[in-house]
Amino acid sequence: MLNNKEYYQEALTALLAREYNCSPEDFLRPERENVLTVSALKRGRRMYSKKKYFFHMCTLGGNAVITADERLHPFLSEFMREKAGYWLFEMSNLHPLEAELNRFGHTLTDSYHMFLPRERVDSEAIKDRVSHNLLEGGVAKVVNEKIVGALSGKSDLPLMARLSSESFDVNSIVNEIIQVSLDNANRLDFKWFSDSDILPFYGHPLLKNAILKEFAPERPDRTLLCAYIGDELIGAAGCSEDAKNWMQIGVDVAEEYRSKGLGSLLVNMLKNELEDNGFIPFYGTSVSNYRSWNIALNCGFRPAWVEIGSTRRGGSQ
Repeated sequence: MLNNKEYYQEALTALLAREYNCSPEDFLRPERENVLTVSALKRGRRMYSKKKYFFHMCTLGGNAVITADERLHPFLSEFMREKAGYWLFEMSNLHPLEAELNRFGHTLTDSYHMFLPRERVDSEAIKDRVSHNLLEGGVAKVVNEKIVGALSGKSDLPLMARLSSESFDVNSIVNEIIQVSLDNANRLDFKWFSDSDILPFYGHPLLKNAILKEFAPERPDRTLLCAYIGDELIGAAGCSEDAKNWMQIGVDVAEEYRSKGLGSLLVNMLKNELEDNGFIPFYGTSVSNYRSWNIALNCGFRPAWVEIGSTRRGGSQ
């Protein structure tokens, strides 16, 4: 019986083999045995474009697999010869690759750092930390508002005199702190939406990553988990089905509520829900977005593969 890592590794190499026109075993060769194929459109791939890749390269941390237009093959054969596959993603190698792509009117995309589940994390433990952080945030907000209010009036008085004046009632501040903090923690609510229920959320200013810009039938948004305080949407995690049963998770948190664990909580709740229903959750981010990396690691994801591709200058595939 396969363990969790082996199951996801087998599923991943099968998916990538369809996209890179190769066999699953090609991704597991020794690190200097890189593989080059002619790009092709195969059923079952992730649906990011209706066109064949002009250039796309992937590594699981060992060798690299490249699929590309045949016009690039003479260059790529030399480009990857006798090099560890993971090293091909370094800037010293990407510079000459970019120059070659430019000859055909293409340019490199960003690199995509992708994650698969490693272990299950209990959402309740994260939720306790979020509640604690919301309590602290409520305290800071009320204190800041009261001090600013005290300083905005009676400007002819010294600072301590203004803070100790009747308008700066310590007891009322303490009571308000307790009330606001408890309200924030106790009113935190979660709501689940799926498929057509997600349609009204398109165009929401907060949701840049949790869902797509608009409905896309080739990779539809399947589930959206929203966090509210009262009627205020403060964060959301959603997933699009990029290939059959492969659910890519994205997350957004309102600026005021960031760095409180809410993003991790939302992603973890969604990840667990997807796994419980037999789907494969995966997560992607950029090399320098450490906040996003931390969310992935907090939720039991592990770095699984890296990809980079090309687009035509001007933005099309």
